Amino acid sequence: MLTSGPPVTIGMPIRNCAGTVARAIRSILRQTHANWELLIYDDGSTDGTLDVARSFDDPRIRVLSDGTSKRIAVRLNEMIALGGGDYFARLDGDDVAYPERLARQVAYLRDHPGVDLVGCSAICFWGDGEAYGALRHPESHAGICADLAGGFASIHPAWLGRMAWFRRNQYDTRLPVAQDYELLLRSHRTSCFANVPEILLGYCAPPVRLGDYLPRRWRQTESLVADLL
Repeated sequence: MLTSGPPVTIGMPIRNCAGTVARAIRSILRQTHANWELLIYDDGSTDGTLDVARSFDDPRIRVLSDGTSKRIAVRLNEMIALGGGDYFARLDGDDVAYPERLARQVAYLRDHPGVDLVGCSAICFWGDGEAYGALRHPESHAGICADLAGGFASIHPAWLGRMAWFRRNQYDTRLPVAQDYELLLRSHRTSCFANVPEILLGYCAPPVRLGDYLPRRWRQTESLVADLL
């Protein structure tokens, strides 16, 4: 059953994900919370991703491109500035949102006015759709922030938060990776985070390669050390 409610802006930065972006977009089209706009910002794709995104004919979908690559933090800040929703949600071009995701997270924020940002648990899957594990996260702010050195117990593509919070807390465009970690680290003392306990996201997360992991961990360490000074 489709439900109405406060408007949600979904920000989907994409780059070279032609094989998966249609699946991600269709998962938004099937949301039970129908009052949304999907902003898709192509970050200089070279594999046909932009054409796939533009193939969807729905007035709630806006596909943006300037032909350059400026990385995810810039694109997210641009979409936050353009968004007209009361809430801002994240999704990547290779993930899928369960149909009730927006409805459940919006309801949580409406029932918990002191919470700024809410995530959810997720099923991890390979690129071909085969599930191989689950990420279950604590609901409370204290649980999410219990291990700052290890990272926050909230995955970036699962976030849905108040638009006003995102506009006060912009992504750091100087960082090539770990912008989500730095944002939570910078804001966790003056904000309140939560997770709904349900699994509401399919998270395309192949095994981490050492070459991918080290730059992110490096940036996390730099952000943590700076925060401790």
